[in-house]
Amino acid sequence: MSQDGRIGIALLGGGLRLGGAERQIVHLLSGLSKETFRPCLVLKQFDGPLLEEVRRLDIPMLELKFRRIYSPAGYSAVVKLRRFLIKQHVQILQSYLYGSHMMGAAALDLLGGWREMPRPHHVLAIRGHSLPHPAILKLFYRWAGRRASSVVAVSDHLARTAEGWGVPAERLVTIPNGVPRQDADPGGRDRIRGELKLSEDTVLLGMVGNFHPGKGHVDLLQALRKVAAEAPIPWHLMLVGDGRTLSEMERLAAELGIGERITFRGRVEDVGMHLAAMDLFVFPSHSEGMPNALLEAMAAGVPCLASDIPVHREILAGGAAGGLFAPGQVDALAALIRGMLQLSPEQRRESGRRAKRRIEEAYSIPVMIKSYEKLYNNLLEP
Repeated sequence: MSQDGRIGIALLGGGLRLGGAERQIVHLLSGLSKETFRPCLVLKQFDGPLLEEVRRLDIPMLELKFRRIYSPAGYSAVVKLRRFLIKQHVQILQSYLYGSHMMGAAALDLLGGWREMPRPHHVLAIRGHSLPHPAILKLFYRWAGRRASSVVAVSDHLARTAEGWGVPAERLVTIPNGVPRQDADPGGRDRIRGELKLSEDTVLLGMVGNFHPGKGHVDLLQALRKVAAEAPIPWHLMLVGDGRTLSEMERLAAELGIGERITFRGRVEDVGMHLAAMDLFVFPSHSEGMPNALLEAMAAGVPCLASDIPVHREILAGGAAGGLFAPGQVDALAALIRGMLQLSPEQRRESGRRAKRRIEEAYSIPVMIKSYEKLYNNLLEP
């Protein structure tokens, strides 16, 4: 333990940009019991908009300042990391993403034995955003996973995938991302719907996500062309996000004859306000590691439809907390959207309440924090 009797925990990452892993680092640092744990943070670079939020926590921090691990600066960073772990009496080092996993493994195992204190436990927090991983990464995780005390996956699907790489099953544990509580924002709903000039009976569909071929925007637009031809109920689609296929999707919407019923909002700061305005969230992505956009929509109480890929199936409890359709199946998506349009507003709200309860029970930040605290305590049991 650290000198004050608390358990020393170090989180190791690249930076603090607005990514999923980076947000989870901040949630964990903020939420761990201060009576039991003494957290600290090590970053490759001190950058990103979340950095000031962490600085306000007044915890020990270290900037490694290197670009590539296979360089003199990278070796110096490994030595610096090891010295920091010793100085802070760290008992558990938790690393995020591939580069930090390599850095952590090097500091723990490639600089000789530990004379000053017991070797810290290494926890690898793996994400699924780049599946399928190249063969070289699978080999690394097979080696590192066998030396780590625990490998934390954000979904059961990712845990099974890691086991297929050769990570021992007894090392694997699933701890999903935690999602912040989303309180109702009726003022935000009225403001956004007012900006879109929507009538009270217009059902607002929405999607939040970068414009990328794998996100399924084409599927959604093609499905809505079918819906427009058959459903008399007024609807509008709001797409939030930016990316390289944005202009292409704007052209496609016009070609399909539904451009006037779609608003491209671009990148926004107030995502919660936009979620509050939605009556239905659609997420047709073909591949996801842990889809924060879907989780946040559910946390906001928006009824959801999502492609039936493994992680979405987990999140939506096999369809109990939202509708599922086969990825790329435009007809199936159109049928689900038509069904949701035909429901009464109260029926849609009840669907949203089921989604919100699912988040509170399995994907909230308090649930995530308790899961990590249990893991850390288990690792240190004699």
